[in-house]
Amino acid sequence: MNALFAIMLLLSNAPAAFEYRESAPAALFPFVRAVSDSAPATTGNPALLPLWNSFHLGASYARPYALEGLNAGTSHAGYSDGVNGVQGSYTLFGTDDYRERGFSLGAGRLFRRRLATGIEVTRHELSIDADGYSRRYSLFDFSAAVILMPFEWLHAGFIQENIRSAFDDSGGLIHPSWSAGIALRPARGVSMAWNLNREYYGPINSVSLSANLLPRVGIRAGYARETASFSGAVLFSLGRLIVSYGLRQHAYLGATHSVALTALSAEMFFEEIRYETLRPRRNNTPPVRKIDINACDLEDLAALPVLREGIPERIMKYREMIGPVSRHALRQIGLEEREVNELMDHVENLAEDPGRDEASRRSPSNRRRAPAPGAFASTEKRKELFSKLIHRGVPASLALRIADRARKLGRDELIREVAAMKEVPEHIKKAITAACSEQR
Repeated sequence: MNALFAIMLLLSNAPAAFEYRESAPAALFPFVRAVSDSAPATTGNPALLPLWNSFHLGASYARPYALEGLNAGTSHAGYSDGVNGVQGSYTLFGTDDYRERGFSLGAGRLFRRRLATGIEVTRHELSIDADGYSRRYSLFDFSAAVILMPFEWLHAGFIQENIRSAFDDSGGLIHPSWSAGIALRPARGVSMAWNLNREYYGPINSVSLSANLLPRVGIRAGYARETASFSGAVLFSLGRLIVSYGLRQHAYLGATHSVALTALSAEMFFEEIRYETLRPRRNNTPPVRKIDINACDLEDLAALPVLREGIPERIMKYREMIGPVSRHALRQIGLEEREVNELMDHVENLAEDPGRDEASRRSPSNRRRAPAPGAFASTEKRKELFSKLIHRGVPASLALRIADRARKLGRDELIREVAAMKEVPEHIKKAITAACSEQR
């Protein structure tokens, strides 16, 4: 242990302090990356905060490189409504005699679902108290990040850390660093990322792979070339609790084990791999006879190989409660554009998507003519309500349930019933209430 203290003491006078940033196992590496898997188990990049869409509270712990007496950990708490996100966090690294601590407050915002930005302010504290030597440091710095999401399958990001230290001497304790990267989603439930980090000691290239094997199980793996480090993590979703375990292997320093728990205000499951899309199709020839999507029964829909579990039931529910299914409706109830295109080889007689005539019928002047008690009496009104719920981020299954109840209840009764739903998070209740209140 004396050797460890001596090493720490020497490092205190070099730009090595605060270089090690412990994080949840899913983050893979002890440095912040510009892009990564956005599952609510990864901290460090404030631009990711708006994507969580829930309250969150979590903590992680590790023993870096299995060194006795050396500990690292983080704790964080925050909230996101799907557009704005805030988070406070605390980080710790060191021993009883050498200790680095950080207190951070971050905020992020999502613009039009294509651009996320974030900023974080951090107070760094360093204390050394070993063999009669005592020293204390503290300083403030801040970071800024941006993530561009032009497509669902492509994210690009950049984060600049320790901006103040680039213009103000920090006494060699902290050094400005940055990271830039690109993340790709080649298939449902699978993502790959490349990041380039510029640290004090030089660049670090890292690559990572994420795969969600099941709705409750995900794995992460990564490699950093310059540090010759391998890392891996496994995540388990228990509904509102995410449990993760990670292992990092450094070529020279050894292994680091880490564990983390994250509690959420809403249930969270991983977007699992669609295994049928990973297998070559036995027959790419479209069926001889297409089925009528607005007249067939549930068994016909369930027999279609391109529909994943739960979608046939949603289609039938939509037909029953709202009306004929259109291409736009398929997107609303949860199908991706690629899935809709595949489905076109198997079905026919889709309803026309809403056009200008229907839009004019939904104009504010026409909506004011409808009496309040019958706000959802017609199919068109329920379809309009369903669209508003989806637009406000309400899950498709819950939006269908609300539209179904709207057939029998007035607006005020529906709002009261939603307020009494204990299983629905408060921010979703507010979105439903706002959508119902808009109806005239």
